[in-house]
Amino acid sequence: MTVRSLLALTALSAVVACAGQRQVGQINPKNSGSSTQWNATLSTPTGMTGAVDVDGTASLAASGVSTSLVTVSITNAAPNGAHPWHLYQGSCGDVGATIVGSGSTYPPLKVDKYGKATATATLPLALPTSGSYYVAVNASEANMQTVVACGNLARPNAT
Repeated sequence: MTVRSLLALTALSAVVACAGQRQVGQINPKNSGSSTQWNATLSTPTGMTGAVDVDGTASLAASGVSTSLVTVSITNAAPNGAHPWHLYQGSCGDVGATIVGSGSTYPPLKVDKYGKATATATLPLALPTSGSYYVAVNASEANMQTVVACGNLARPNAT
């Protein structure tokens, strides 16, 4: 992640916090012009805020000609927990969205004692140039229907 992208993500997080109202999956609109990485800011769905308040980031980047690497980082999760996560085609909140690749491709997010976790998955997918994608983090393996964080990925800016 470039310094410019990090500053944009930090500024967006501050705006969201000051707004007093969270929206699921804030899109990071300030990708650098030469970026080839899709980016998202993850947040807890509005109806769950207060019960859980997980947030984080996600990115999708080319890792080869026909493969992509998706990375997810979360914070403020329950310490020592584990959360399944996946990349989907569509937008946060879509019913019946399709997981990109195999569900077993995604290692669980293993939360440390500070409430932080990061995981990556390599997908058999050339980096998309169009479409809609999002990352969803689920409550647990036993509770896959509950999404604790979601973020819509923003396409890189055209060069």
